Amino acid sequence: VVDDSRVVRISLKKMLGAEFDIIEAEDGEVGWSTLLADTQIQAVLTDAGMPRLDGYGLIERIRTHDDARIRLIPVNMITASDDEEVRKRALGLGASDFITKPFDKAQLMARVRTQTRFNQTVRDLSDTSETLIEQAICDALTGVHSRRYLLMRGEQDLAYAVRHKQELSVLVIALDAAETLHAQHAETVMEQILIALAESLQTMVRKEDTLARIDDSRFAIVA
Repeated sequence: VVDDSRVVRISLKKMLGAEFDIIEAEDGEVGWSTLLADTQIQAVLTDAGMPRLDGYGLIERIRTHDDARIRLIPVNMITASDDEEVRKRALGLGASDFITKPFDKAQLMARVRTQTRFNQTVRDLSDTSETLIEQAICDALTGVHSRRYLLMRGEQDLAYAVRHKQELSVLVIALDAAETLHAQHAETVMEQILIALAESLQTMVRKEDTLARIDDSRFAIVA
């Protein structure tokens, strides 16, 4: 809750405090700093007129930020019921909704509850997408790139090398007697060997090279 009126902040805290943890900020600058620092914030209620940074400036900063967590957070402008100009300006900057004075507790709770649930859903989907992307490009055991990523990146590197008449090298490194090792020792021993080999290879490749595990016991480097 971002408002220079302590009375308003206390009023909103009383109405929402039973279900939500309320963080108070007395102006837009404090609200902005708090939003950047606290990743758990899921909805913002802000007044329009405040010292240092007003509600319009706060909404604009939020909606133009690079971090999707901040950019997509629901932002409600606190207004008087007849502030049509406030509404138009706030909507133009990206306000999600309006909280009108005097506050209706049931309506206020319903709006904030809906917004926080939606915000959590967006975060969950984002986390899932990031996990899937990471799984697609990384080998879960060794932490180096996956075969899929190597093929995609290799195609790009080959096209670049052809276009600029540069050389491109591909190295394949296979673990000797892998089947025998697997038969003689436990699975965990093989995993430790592969992890150690991957770590050793990572110390040898350059930043612009691509190292990937392409099979159970084979690695490749595009250089």
